[in-house]
Amino acid sequence: MAGGVYDEPGGLDVEEPGLLTFALPAVGDSVPDARRRLVAFAREHGAADTTVANVALCVSEAVTNAIVHGCRRDPSCAIEIVADALDGAIEIVVLDDGPGLAARVESDGLGLGLGVIAQASARFAIRDRAPHGTELWMRFELP
Repeated sequence: MAGGVYDEPGGLDVEEPGLLTFALPAVGDSVPDARRRLVAFAREHGAADTTVANVALCVSEAVTNAIVHGCRRDPSCAIEIVADALDGAIEIVVLDDGPGLAARVESDGLGLGLGVIAQASARFAIRDRAPHGTELWMRFELP
């Protein structure tokens, strides 16, 4: 993964043309912060209004999933976000260093987050991270 070391909540690690990398704590305030940064990134790279809205929706769902499921609401758990614009698309990766996704009987959500991401992004994938954690990758096409 590109980027620096997680140092403080909301700290921006890397910002280069076509690349944005930052880390946030696993707390609710990180959702609008991540959404704001990635909407601005999408706009800077010429995303259509519909794509910008899809980025906002998917980032909100992905970061919320990382907080609730990946990090199990542990604020010491880091959520890293990498956005890259190249080859006519924006790719966004949301990574957490929590214990990873697991099947749960009880949940405080509707269980629709990943389905929403699947519908609103051009492509997406979920991968386990070594030694622990989860990576959620999303792609959005540019005009």
